[in-house]
Amino acid sequence: MTTSTIKPIHVVLPVAVEGYYRFGDLPRLIADALYPEHPDAGDEAQELQWMKHAIDGVERFRKDLEHAAELADGDKGYLHVVENTASRRTLEIRMGAVLDSGLVHLDWLNDWGKSRKPPYAFLTASAREPQADKPVYHFPMYDRLEPRTEWRGGRLADTDIFTLEEAASMATKHAGEPVTIGDFLRAAGRGEIALRAIVHRAAKVRKHDGGVLFNKGESNENIVPAGAIPTLPLTACQHLAATGRASWRTFDSFEAIDGTRRRYTKGMLTDDEPDFETVPDDCRVVGYDVRALADAFIDAECEEPQAEELAPSRPDTAMLATPDRLIEAFGSMSGMNRAWFRSMKDRPALQEAVIIPGKKGRNGYPAMLDVFRVMQYLIGPKRNGKKMREDTGWRLLEGHFPKVYATYEACDPRERD
Repeated sequence: MTTSTIKPIHVVLPVAVEGYYRFGDLPRLIADALYPEHPDAGDEAQELQWMKHAIDGVERFRKDLEHAAELADGDKGYLHVVENTASRRTLEIRMGAVLDSGLVHLDWLNDWGKSRKPPYAFLTASAREPQADKPVYHFPMYDRLEPRTEWRGGRLADTDIFTLEEAASMATKHAGEPVTIGDFLRAAGRGEIALRAIVHRAAKVRKHDGGVLFNKGESNENIVPAGAIPTLPLTACQHLAATGRASWRTFDSFEAIDGTRRRYTKGMLTDDEPDFETVPDDCRVVGYDVRALADAFIDAECEEPQAEELAPSRPDTAMLATPDRLIEAFGSMSGMNRAWFRSMKDRPALQEAVIIPGKKGRNGYPAMLDVFRVMQYLIGPKRNGKKMREDTGWRLLEGHFPKVYATYEACDPRERD
């Protein structure tokens, strides 16, 4: 009797600093590798690939990885996750933003991959083509905010540097409604504005390719001096927004590629240097970003987006959901069930929310609907059937679809403490 060996599915990931990947980035990175875009494919084939990327890729691996991280060390399928600090201590809180900011080493990812059926083997592009001198670029999750109106918040130049307390006060005066320090931290965590921080000690650094990062040719070459105000990495901004404290050791920069402003890690502390520790009082923001965030409170529009904005060449699947996910989020409070989606003739608002139509058959896939439009329909005063309170709709949106909520947060009518 012969036995056959199941060949692993190879997943090629971008090169990561010291082999560590941010937990929250892994579902997308794996989906990008397994379900890449095919620019020359027809519309139907491309839509099918988008669906696979969103459902079979991002959604599936998000659930699988979160489950693996919740297991106890030693359990089959356990995934080890550590803090994003120099100590690399085992992560204790394994949920939400704290888990997303944790780090997973490529070796631990492969240990987890061996437990899958079929197994997965994770490797980096460098195994095929050396890329030591090439930084890894990251697409923005949110558009960069820009100033749009005449400034009314006091004397300010785009290059002026402000504390968060000063920035919040000026933004509040301009917007005519409260803009808080927390609003600045959350916007920075989404990449909508840049956040800087004072470092309180000198430290040795290196460029991503091993070259000179700061002060080339000077006596303090590759040393960041005490009192410098570098741009914080995205993960540090997210930690500050979530916990009021951040440890970090990388330096971010930006480059425009094909018209898109992409973030990349331009350098880092040397291995013998401890992490920088930052609290909100250390943070600074420039006048341009103060104006941009203040205008976001003035210009935020709660009306439904126009159709052309909802259906770009590649839909943002993070803003969409399948009927099953919508039922999971809103069903118990609205009466929504699968029958609603079998025929939407009696619910034209749902039909209008369909961004990617479903397809029946062997290679079929479910429809994808605009989550915010669906929520608006459910809380609408003219809807027949079981009513859902407005505050309940916003609470469920925030809990089940955080990216969608973040986009429309300024429209949330609920009172905040």
